[in-house]
Amino acid sequence: MIKKSFLYCIIGILFGFNFLFSSCESMYPEEIIPSYLHIDTIILEENPFLALGEGVLNHKITDAWVFVDGKLIGTYEMPFTVPVIAQGLKPVIILPGIKMNGIAGTRIYYPFYLKYETEVNFQAEQIHSISPVTHYIDDSVFPYMNNFETGATGFDVTINSDTIMEVTDVDVCNGAYSGMVRLEGDRKMFEVQSSDFFELPAHSNEVFLEMEYKNETEIVVGLTAYMSDQTTSSVSIFAINPSSEWNKIYVNLTPTLSYLGDAMKFKLYFGGILGEGQESAVNYFDNIKIVHHEQK
Repeated sequence: MIKKSFLYCIIGILFGFNFLFSSCESMYPEEIIPSYLHIDTIILEENPFLALGEGVLNHKITDAWVFVDGKLIGTYEMPFTVPVIAQGLKPVIILPGIKMNGIAGTRIYYPFYLKYETEVNFQAEQIHSISPVTHYIDDSVFPYMNNFETGATGFDVTINSDTIMEVTDVDVCNGAYSGMVRLEGDRKMFEVQSSDFFELPAHSNEVFLEMEYKNETEIVVGLTAYMSDQTTSSVSIFAINPSSEWNKIYVNLTPTLSYLGDAMKFKLYFGGILGEGQESAVNYFDNIKIVHHEQK
């Protein structure tokens, strides 16, 4: 009897170990080996359906919003290589991303750049490189553009300014000319506004200013609105920090336009002042454009 009890005990222990190990295997299934997706940059191309033109195609697309098989994998600053838990042929969508108002904390996918769609045959441990291409969407409207290539600035001084904007070929972003404001001596402040009026939708989902700049003082960006009751209202929107190299920014005008809902037409203005301790400063402007969706 003792031998039988001992035998039953051994069998019970072995059965228990077997149950324990099988339970561990079910708790820790076989590890999934990821594939990898790599993107260096996103290319901006011309849209042939925008008959009125879209200006110079410089861009500052910094991010890619990555969707695989309909699910957002994440938003990544380029270049990047990221793991993807997917096997086989899957649809991939890339949305071009920017830093709204030039601020890293306000990254968005730009609503005027077309999404890129492709398919990738994901294989475990393999790196799959794609080269997304985008262009301005077909319903993009550009009510204001200025690249200074006519040889005129297209800007007038306001009563608040003690200096003017000039056209220069000394330092340009693209083409032959850029706009320049020089501050020195008694000319410590500038404020210029676009010579031409333009119309903007009051209730559009998105309206953005795109521009390139190289500046030694802070540049204030604003709109002057001409209201239906014949009054005007000037609103400062954003201040651009100095940059020693040519840079591009996307400024969101949408909240300001909602505030100026009764405006009939607009002018764009820039302003700046010599900083404390500065004896002189030069600010450059190029490739200025405003874009919104076509109103249905």
